[in-house]
Amino acid sequence: MNTALKNEPPSLATDDMVLEAKLSQQHFEQTGLHIRLQELQQWVEELRHNPDEPMPQTHR
Repeated sequence: MNTALKNEPPSLATDDMVLEAKLSQQHFEQTGLHIRLQELQQWVEELRHNPDEPMPQTHR
């Protein structure tokens, strides 16, 4: 770990990202809805060619 960053207080953005991750985990546990890493990677690749490409649908 970078010791220069270790002693700095967490930024608000970091706190928001942690909260978002926790809420996402809770949503997944409640619904089972998700997308696979491969689906996400394919979507990101498609975004390079078509910025309007819709995000993949979640599934169980």
